[in-house]
Amino acid sequence: MAKRKLNSAPMTDEERGVPQATAQTFESYEEPRGGLVGHQMGHATNDILKKVMDGRVSVVMKTSQIEDALGSDRKGNWVEDSEFRLLKENIAARGQTQPIRVRPMNPDWRPNHKNPTVINGAAQFLLLSGRRRLRALQELGVDEVQAIIAPDMKSALDGHEDLTISDLEERYSENAIRQDLTPFERILSIGQIAIRLKHEEDATQAHIAERLGVAQPLVSVGVKCAQNADKALDWFGPKASMDMIRDLAPFLDKRETLAEAKMALAEKREKGRGTAAKRAQKTIPGGGTYKLERNGKKVSLTAKGISIPPVKQEDFERELLDLIQRYRDG
Repeated sequence: MAKRKLNSAPMTDEERGVPQATAQTFESYEEPRGGLVGHQMGHATNDILKKVMDGRVSVVMKTSQIEDALGSDRKGNWVEDSEFRLLKENIAARGQTQPIRVRPMNPDWRPNHKNPTVINGAAQFLLLSGRRRLRALQELGVDEVQAIIAPDMKSALDGHEDLTISDLEERYSENAIRQDLTPFERILSIGQIAIRLKHEEDATQAHIAERLGVAQPLVSVGVKCAQNADKALDWFGPKASMDMIRDLAPFLDKRETLAEAKMALAEKREKGRGTAAKRAQKTIPGGGTYKLERNGKKVSLTAKGISIPPVKQEDFERELLDLIQRYRDG
């Protein structure tokens, strides 16, 4: 795609990647005439229109035509992040090289047949992904943006699928594929989608996990974070690891502070270790316990509370050593 200078004239069809054979038909378009030429012109235009609706050809629209109704799945003040500043500098130097993704607010909208790749100012669109790119263009004073129309919106309506859920899933999918989300943002997005699917489709966590292509435990953690979003953001922030979120999310509705949650987690782990150690001990008939730990060829034996008369303790020790030696030699 050709590089574009900021505040320049609208991109030509050639710059947007529209096949050259059809570009001339858009500037001075007339209704298809009879004969072979008219037939070819109409066919070419219909082909571009179909590609626009299938999301295979980008279009140009005003940034003012786009509404960000979903909000960002990024948390924190990402506009001040170094990554956003670098993106803005890159767009300033090279222009927009990757389209954003949108869908029409009106599900019956179709492009202008005369010029499908240029969208007039009357149509309004919902932003699905590319929030940072759109914001960068706006801050740079560029009033036009390249966009891809999300496909299959008509089939989604025919299938009675909730488009808001579809929008959330598309936003999550694109960012996840590009690894453009922090662990917390990913978990929160999963939780937001899971809550909607549970409420509107009575979907199980197993079904939600399969639908999103994630492990089922992540769905449970995501729901907990989404239900306690403000506290979760305060606890985890943009730099929390996935392990930290998985470990501490169950305490979001049980503890007030992160410090209390960490203490509760430590107590739980210590109790778990104690329970495991207790399960490993075995009782000796007549009193006492012992624990046998195996590690490859090595064996550790611990015995406690065994009642042996003093006069027999030396014999016990000697026979125990003989037993160990016999099994070691064998």
